[in-house]
Amino acid sequence: MFGPLDFLPMTAGQKKAVSKRGGWREAGVPTVEHFIEAGSWFAGTSEELITFLKHLEERFPGIEHVSRNMPIATPQSKMVEIIQQVGEEVIPKFGPRNSSQR
Repeated sequence: MFGPLDFLPMTAGQKKAVSKRGGWREAGVPTVEHFIEAGSWFAGTSEELITFLKHLEERFPGIEHVSRNMPIATPQSKMVEIIQQVGEEVIPKFGPRNSSQR
């Protein structure tokens, strides 16, 4: 869905491949692992997320917001569990910024 809508960088051949079953690997359609390795997507533990976000802070001084989304069709109970886990284990590792840091 996202490739043909140009939300992902894909060649015409890759877009054609995702419109049908099979042939994705042969067409070189980017994988989830590709986007994780490129740093545009994240999957991992709370500690790995903290490390990932700290790296973003170093790379982009002054960053204050990141977008976090769930895969389509994630059950509501799992989303609540993940949001709660991030709130308890990840967010406390990032303190509030004072006005002199803005």
